[in-house]
Amino acid sequence: MNHLLKMSVCGIFLLTAGCDTVKSELGLDRHMPDEFSVMQRAPLEIPADLTTLPPPQPGADRPQDVTAKEQAKEVILGEVVKSKAGSVAKGDDVKPSAAENALVNRIGASNADARIREKIAADANQSQKDNRPVVKRILGIGSDTAGSNVVDAEAEAKRIQAAKKAGKPITDGATPSVND
Repeated sequence: MNHLLKMSVCGIFLLTAGCDTVKSELGLDRHMPDEFSVMQRAPLEIPADLTTLPPPQPGADRPQDVTAKEQAKEVILGEVVKSKAGSVAKGDDVKPSAAENALVNRIGASNADARIREKIAADANQSQKDNRPVVKRILGIGSDTAGSNVVDAEAEAKRIQAAKKAGKPITDGATPSVND
C-alpha cells in the first residue's frame, strides 16, 4: 500500500508538472522583465566638492532622476528635460568631469583605431569564405577546404534538366556548388 501511495504521488506530480499554473505556483517558470515598463535611471554624478554634499535622506528620490512623464515628453517632443536638481539629465550639454577624462585617457580611448569598422568587416568577410566548423577555425586545425559543399540549387536543376533532355543519367557530370 505504501508503495502504491508513493507511485500515485509521483504520477500526480509528473502529470501536473506540465501545467502552467502549477509551474508558476512552484516557482519553476521564468518571468522576463517587460522592456516597456523598465525605466532608465540617470547616471550617477560626481560632485566637484565632496565636502558640500547634503546629508543622506533614506527613501528620498534621487535629485538627478527624471520622471517617466518627463522622459516621454523628451522622446516625443524633443524637449530638453531638467532633473529635480535642475541639471540637464540627458543631452550634449553635459561635460565630462576630470575623473571621467582621466579614466578615458587611462584606458587609451583617445588612441582608438579610426578604421576599426573596416577591419571588423574584412574579418567577417574572410570568416564567411572559410566553411570549416568554428572550433576548427579557432584551434587552427583541419584543412582550408570544407568537407562538404553547398549545392547551387538553380544550377543543379538546370544540369538535371539538360541531362534528361540528352537522355543521359542524372548522375552524370559534376554537381555545381555555391563556392564554384
